[in-house]
Amino acid sequence: RFAFALEYRDAGLWPLAATQFREIVRLWPDSEKAHYDYAAVLMHQGWHRLAQDHLKTALRIKPGFLNAHMDIAGLFLNQKNYSSALEHYQRALELAPNDPQILNNMGVVHVAMQQYEPALTSYAKAIELNADDAKAHANLAWLLATCPEDDYRDSDKALTHARRACELTS
Repeated sequence: RFAFALEYRDAGLWPLAATQFREIVRLWPDSEKAHYDYAAVLMHQGWHRLAQDHLKTALRIKPGFLNAHMDIAGLFLNQKNYSSALEHYQRALELAPNDPQILNNMGVVHVAMQQYEPALTSYAKAIELNADDAKAHANLAWLLATCPEDDYRDSDKALTHARRACELTS
């Protein structure tokens, strides 16, 4: 069944993949991988709440499941449930402390929560870990240019990071 589910998923046959993964989850309810893969298919089909339930199940089975933390954090971010998103990104960061993507995403959440100092720190750390992280440069540039709190605005640094983001994406 798993091979069929993967083939359907890889071919973009999402309803067939979902049917297979639903059966896999029924047969192996204690498989974090089955719940995670089913959630991925559900997310692709726009069934975010159901996907969230399966990601939570995957995390109950395996609390240190990095990708499940990342995906559920993304769902929470899209739902504007920023505290839950931040909680899962923090757990992900504990599992992968040198992952610039996690740090960049944490910066996005901090900005949404109007926590500008931790946002700046997250973006700066992401750039420190990967100087070629265009998203982190762009996000930092935007924050430095548009932050509603004057103390955090710095037009010169904003331009430096915006230029670097442009260089990396052209």
